[in-house]
Amino acid sequence: MVIVAAVAALATRWPIRVVDIDNVMLRVVLPATLAFVLAFAPRPRSRVGRIARELTVLGLCAGMFAGDHLPLMLACYPLLLMVAVALGESRHATLLWGDR
Repeated sequence: MVIVAAVAALATRWPIRVVDIDNVMLRVVLPATLAFVLAFAPRPRSRVGRIARELTVLGLCAGMFAGDHLPLMLACYPLLLMVAVALGESRHATLLWGDR
Protein backbone atom coordinates (compact mmCIF):
# COMPACT_ATOMS: atom_id res chain seq x y z
CA MET A 1 0.00 0.00 0.00
CA VAL A 2 2.85 2.38 0.84
CA ILE A 3 4.60 1.83 -2.48
CA VAL A 4 1.38 2.34 -4.45
CA ALA A 5 0.66 5.57 -2.55
CA ALA A 6 4.21 6.83 -3.17
CA VAL A 7 4.05 6.10 -6.89
CA ALA A 8 0.63 7.75 -7.15
CA ALA A 9 1.86 10.83 -5.26
CA LEU A 10 4.91 11.10 -7.51
CA ALA A 11 2.70 10.67 -10.58
CA THR A 12 0.56 13.63 -9.52
CA ARG A 13 3.67 15.83 -9.43
CA TRP A 14 5.17 14.53 -12.69
CA PRO A 15 7.19 15.97 -14.49
CA ILE A 16 9.42 17.01 -11.62
CA ARG A 17 11.43 20.14 -12.25
CA VAL A 18 14.82 20.65 -10.60
CA VAL A 19 13.42 23.63 -8.70
CA ASP A 20 10.73 21.44 -7.08
CA ILE A 21 13.00 18.57 -6.08
CA ASP A 22 13.24 19.73 -2.44
CA ASN A 23 9.47 20.03 -2.22
CA VAL A 24 8.95 16.54 -3.66
CA MET A 25 11.57 15.01 -1.39
CA LEU A 26 10.07 16.61 1.73
CA ARG A 27 6.41 16.01 0.93
CA VAL A 28 6.49 12.64 -0.88
CA VAL A 29 9.74 10.71 -0.55
CA LEU A 30 10.37 11.32 3.18
CA PRO A 31 6.86 10.27 4.31
CA ALA A 32 6.97 7.29 1.92
CA THR A 33 10.30 6.15 3.34
CA LEU A 34 9.11 6.53 6.93
CA ALA A 35 5.89 4.64 6.19
CA PHE A 36 7.79 1.85 4.42
CA VAL A 37 10.23 1.40 7.31
CA LEU A 38 7.44 1.53 9.90
CA ALA A 39 5.29 -0.93 7.97
CA PHE A 40 8.05 -3.54 8.11
CA ALA A 41 9.17 -2.79 11.67
CA PRO A 42 8.77 -5.53 14.28
CA ARG A 43 5.26 -5.96 15.63
CA PRO A 44 4.69 -3.97 18.84
CA ARG A 45 3.78 -6.02 21.89
CA SER A 46 0.79 -4.00 23.02
CA ARG A 47 -2.48 -3.60 21.15
CA VAL A 48 -2.29 0.19 21.46
CA GLY A 49 1.19 0.11 19.90
CA ARG A 50 -0.07 -1.96 16.96
CA ILE A 51 -3.00 0.38 16.42
CA ALA A 52 -0.76 3.46 16.67
CA ARG A 53 1.68 1.96 14.15
CA GLU A 54 -1.06 1.22 11.63
CA LEU A 55 -2.66 4.65 12.06
CA THR A 56 0.75 6.30 11.65
CA VAL A 57 1.42 4.42 8.40
CA LEU A 58 -2.02 5.43 7.10
CA GLY A 59 -1.39 9.04 8.15
CA LEU A 60 1.96 9.09 6.36
CA CYS A 61 0.34 7.70 3.22
CA ALA A 62 -2.35 10.39 3.42
CA GLY A 63 0.33 13.01 4.08
CA MET A 64 1.85 12.39 0.68
CA PHE A 65 -1.33 13.79 -0.88
CA ALA A 66 -2.00 16.52 1.73
CA GLY A 67 0.00 19.24 0.01
CA ASP A 68 -0.17 22.47 2.00
CA HIS A 69 -2.34 20.82 4.67
CA LEU A 70 0.54 18.65 5.92
CA PRO A 71 1.36 20.95 8.91
CA LEU A 72 -2.27 20.69 10.01
CA MET A 73 -2.05 16.90 9.82
CA LEU A 74 1.10 16.97 11.94
CA ALA A 75 -0.59 19.22 14.51
CA CYS A 76 -3.47 16.73 14.77
CA TYR A 77 -1.18 13.73 15.28
CA PRO A 78 -1.64 13.70 19.10
CA LEU A 79 -5.38 13.28 18.45
CA LEU A 80 -4.58 10.24 16.33
CA LEU A 81 -2.64 8.74 19.23
CA MET A 82 -5.61 9.40 21.53
CA VAL A 83 -7.80 7.48 19.08
CA ALA A 84 -5.29 4.62 19.18
CA VAL A 85 -5.53 4.46 22.98
CA ALA A 86 -9.33 4.62 22.89
CA LEU A 87 -9.49 1.87 20.27
CA GLY A 88 -6.96 -0.22 22.15
CA GLU A 89 -9.08 -0.23 25.27
CA SER A 90 -12.29 -1.23 23.53
CA ARG A 91 -13.49 -4.83 23.35
CA HIS A 92 -14.06 -4.70 19.60
CA ALA A 93 -10.37 -4.05 18.94
CA THR A 94 -9.58 -7.64 19.91
CA LEU A 95 -11.12 -8.86 16.66
CA LEU A 96 -8.76 -6.82 14.49
CA TRP A 97 -5.58 -6.40 16.53
CA GLY A 98 -5.58 -9.41 18.87
CA ASP A 99 -5.07 -9.57 22.60
CA ARG A 100 -3.14 -7.06 24.59
